[in-house]
Amino acid sequence: MIRTLNARKTVYQDSFDFDPDALLYLTNSGITNNDIRLNVNTFFLDIKAAGLYDKIKAGWLHSGDTYDKQKLNIKNPIDSDSAYRLTNLNTGGISRFTDVNGTTEIQDTHFNMDNELDVSSCGATITSGGQFFSSEGSRIAFGAIQPSKRFSIIITTGSIGVFRISSQIVPTQPNGSGIFTAQSLSSLGTFFRDGVKLTSGTVTGDLPTFNCYLNALNNQGVASNVDARRLQTCLIHEALTDAETVDLHLIIDTFEASLNRKTW
Repeated sequence: MIRTLNARKTVYQDSFDFDPDALLYLTNSGITNNDIRLNVNTFFLDIKAAGLYDKIKAGWLHSGDTYDKQKLNIKNPIDSDSAYRLTNLNTGGISRFTDVNGTTEIQDTHFNMDNELDVSSCGATITSGGQFFSSEGSRIAFGAIQPSKRFSIIITTGSIGVFRISSQIVPTQPNGSGIFTAQSLSSLGTFFRDGVKLTSGTVTGDLPTFNCYLNALNNQGVASNVDARRLQTCLIHEALTDAETVDLHLIIDTFEASLNRKTW
């Protein structure tokens, strides 16, 4: 069980007390709920205090009760593909949802890892709640794949978790909900769940040239390994040290609990 932050949350009375990057994100997203605004502000302050803000290249908090309130990238909250706003993709008629607790929509992040990161320092952190559609199984999927190039994370609630560039590492029995980080630092791949490193190993290969998807893998422009879990806080970042990863999980855990959507 991940620990909680010790009294780091502060109540802010008005917009003059907000972190400027948090305020820009909240304003552009149209989020007016005061509880969400305060908690998002605390999240920004915490990742900055931990020295993680600059290492995060794109992120989606999935807070707010509509797609329009959730789609903007926290690092560049502009409503355009080039700013990595999310785009919902065709779901093939399967009923999905976006609400204040997160989303199960298949989404294009428009983030191409090969353009923005290097295989020697790349990673992703995804947070998943407990709701899923049994018709598609209980899986989490993130990333992009093509022949000989990939960055993919697949997690099932039964027993399997896979982080793969070309070679892959498989942790033992990661639970299907929680906070997960998979990353590569100088060919050493690590896989964390809820602040605990489950495994590490050598990963080799090249990053894909296709955009990363949430709730699926982008297989050369086609959604594959479509998942069924509710996604919440999702970040793409440079590789983090073990200590930085633990700090990030702690911050996300506190944020998710503050929004009353923590299920792990």
